Amino acid sequence: MGAPPATPPTYYQQGFEEAEARCEAESQWFARIGLIRLGAFLVGLGAAVSVVANRGGIGGPVLIAALLVFVGLVVWHERVARRQRITAASAAYYRRGLDRLGTAWRTGGDTGDRFRDDDHLFAADLELFGPSSLFQYLSTASTETGAATLAAWLVRPADAATIVQRQGAARELAGLPRFRHDLAVAGNQASGALDSRALRRWLESEPLGIPAWAGPMAAALALANVACLGAALAGVVRGIVPAVSLALSLAVTAWVGPRVRRSLAFAGRPIRELDRLTALLRRSSEERFASPRLITLSGVWTARRGTPAWSAIGRLTLMADLADARRNQLFAPVAAVLLLGTQVGAA
Repeated sequence: MGAPPATPPTYYQQGFEEAEARCEAESQWFARIGLIRLGAFLVGLGAAVSVVANRGGIGGPVLIAALLVFVGLVVWHERVARRQRITAASAAYYRRGLDRLGTAWRTGGDTGDRFRDDDHLFAADLELFGPSSLFQYLSTASTETGAATLAAWLVRPADAATIVQRQGAARELAGLPRFRHDLAVAGNQASGALDSRALRRWLESEPLGIPAWAGPMAAALALANVACLGAALAGVVRGIVPAVSLALSLAVTAWVGPRVRRSLAFAGRPIRELDRLTALLRRSSEERFASPRLITLSGVWTARRGTPAWSAIGRLTLMADLADARRNQLFAPVAAVLLLGTQVGAA
């Protein structure tokens, strides 16, 4: 949706209906791919049984093909799930807009109770914080820092120049509905406010001491496991060969496992939050502004644009997706053979 139509209710209602339709379509795709994944798993299982029973034969190539298809479907499934979250966040944005045009906004959103100060000169009289407050009506913040900034603006005075700049920024943003939508979607794909303090703690934390050789060793063993299992299923080598490879993999996993598990548990949420923050900054860097305050902010947002930080964050997000995929019961055996947890944790 581009520029808003004549009335805000029409704009938000149309946007909500379109987003709901896209979300339903993505949900259907998600379910279909899940069924196809199950089919690929069953085909691979049948091929494995055939290879074992016949000591090779056509089952070997079928098993490898089914495995490749299954891994591809896992990646596709994750992408559809992400698009599903995006369309759901889009629908929530338009729903929130409709709510704010009426009185439904009073039943949801951040009330800002934590910012209440009963000793403040006018905050209580003007109902700045709490249920049905001005803060609840205005706030769409996705970060605690953003919520705290809005709260500070409501209770602290500003000089005339700052007020004029803020008003100019608000007027410009009022004419950029697509940009406001995209920021809201980027900031609200996951539930809950982005915890900038947890992200800062993770960025400042000391390494967990995972050996430098763990990643390359896990990758080498993963290749060895696949090659040995394929050769054994094809009848080229005896079963003791993949058994030795898997035993070495188990030993490496047991050695670095505790540190890898701590690394994955500690980094999971901060990486997701960093990904959300990156989406916000990336979208902001694509816009060109006219008001002085937005130009100043844009200069801060784009200060590192095009540097390796973007690709590094994308790589971290991919690692987090792979770590999440290990929880799938069908993919878990494949992840174990590939030492996926160790590879991701060491990365």
